[in-house]
Amino acid sequence: AKIENSGYDGWWGTPDQSRIFNNNYFVALFNKGWCPDLNVNGCSDRDERAGGCKKKNQWKICHANPERPALAHQMMLDSDMCLHFADARGNLLQAAN
Repeated sequence: AKIENSGYDGWWGTPDQSRIFNNNYFVALFNKGWCPDLNVNGCSDRDERAGGCKKKNQWKICHANPERPALAHQMMLDSDMCLHFADARGNLLQAAN
């Protein structure tokens, strides 16, 4: 995804795996640690209030490896996270205590 096209920034799969039809998307979704990445498109509060843009939030890898920055650019959206953290009816699952 590119900011100038969608407002989001990053890949759903690693670049070397993006040309292959496999399950790496689901492996990444379930096996990597994800943290919020807020306002990735840099929309200011003033512009958002004026209707000029809408802030875009996404999920980034929490444990990015500084020696492999391209892999750190992998991202997921809220809709992707719902595949992992929602039941069959779409209800968000509660964290265990």
